[in-house]
Amino acid sequence: MLIYKYFGGFNGFLTAVYFAYHGKGMPELITETYDFQISFDTEIIEIEPDEKMVELVVKGIDKKLSDGFEQIVRAYRSELPDRDTIIFDWLKFLFKNGGERTVSMVNQPEIIRFNDLQRKIGFEIHKMIAFLRFRELTNGIMYAPFRPEHDITAFLVDHFIERNMDQSFIIHDIGRNIFALYNTKEVQIVQNDDRMNVELTENEEIYRTLWQEYYKNVTIQSRTNKKAHRQFMPIRFWEFMNEVNNSF
Repeated sequence: MLIYKYFGGFNGFLTAVYFAYHGKGMPELITETYDFQISFDTEIIEIEPDEKMVELVVKGIDKKLSDGFEQIVRAYRSELPDRDTIIFDWLKFLFKNGGERTVSMVNQPEIIRFNDLQRKIGFEIHKMIAFLRFRELTNGIMYAPFRPEHDITAFLVDHFIERNMDQSFIIHDIGRNIFALYNTKEVQIVQNDDRMNVELTENEEIYRTLWQEYYKNVTIQSRTNKKAHRQFMPIRFWEFMNEVNNSF
């Protein structure tokens, strides 16, 4: 059993894909973790990212499918444990069958699993665009904390720049300590494990209280449908939403 254990995130994964076709052979598993079982015949090859190999893989993907690279960039943001296998199986299918026609082969297991992965990412991006809540900090910057299931911070930025082009803001993935920093001119995506000191303005505290009171007063208790509420606004999004209270 041949296993490619890669380092270096996404570039490491693409390097492992290169090795699958130009290295020791096609592995049974490509993985970023050591969370796998081994047997007496298991061979583990550790792979570091290589820029030239990454470039060759990207060119190969582009030749087969015009937006193929963008698709795997998005899919790789998933936190599902079998993410690497799903993407690698999709790439093998793409390289073997090639062309835009692979997109229409929706009954193929490789395509089904990959599309499902994409849908989960897309669903969370769509929900977070709707449910992300900004707060005003004392330095005038708008700050939006959230705790997504997948690593999607980079996919949210463009939407909020279009809406708030002249407003500096921070989108903060609390769980991963990933920050999207926008200063009205450029965006930086950084990861920093230092604790962030969040100081809200007095007005922000007042607005939050008023919004909670408004939401409470306009709610018709007799017509409250908790099941529907949780269906359209899943509980895992509630943590940083001012309008949600314990009544739900």
